[in-house]
Amino acid sequence: MKRTKRLLAILLALALAFTLALPAFAEDPDPAMPVITVQPQSVHVAYFNKGFTLFVEAYIPNGDAIGYRWVRIPPSGAEEKVGGNFASYTYTEWSAPETYYFYVEVYNRNNPELSVTSETVSVSMEPPTLWEAYILAPLRWGLRVWATTVGFTFGLTLPLTPLIILAGIIMYFIGMF
Repeated sequence: MKRTKRLLAILLALALAFTLALPAFAEDPDPAMPVITVQPQSVHVAYFNKGFTLFVEAYIPNGDAIGYRWVRIPPSGAEEKVGGNFASYTYTEWSAPETYYFYVEVYNRNNPELSVTSETVSVSMEPPTLWEAYILAPLRWGLRVWATTVGFTFGLTLPLTPLIILAGIIMYFIGMF
């Protein structure tokens, strides 16, 4: 009788243990569902450095082919699909200092319904400093004109570059008052 009670207690304990462990087995992720291991990171871009690259790292446990869809949310709020089908996305189309938001949808190419979405990150371009706006920008503009049209405007652009720098310095000091 003691043996029967002990055996029944052991069987009951095993049944309880398997019942408690069953939800853990039931919640195993689909081996075809992508898993993001490294999320994209927010970026602050300096005014003259107009490009940046976002990246994500992901894999699919069963080894299926992986795909990427990058989405940009401009200040207007309308989502736009951008970039190619790559784990990284490079953006160089700045027009003014502003903030954009990006996220990437990582999907299984064999079954596109199986997808996960990364965190949404912000990318902002800082407005130019006074130095950049009044000194570097005119200098770069003058040198760019000179470099692209050396034969025609060599005599005109080279003397103008110091004048542009001087005008930038004067504008800087006028802007301080």
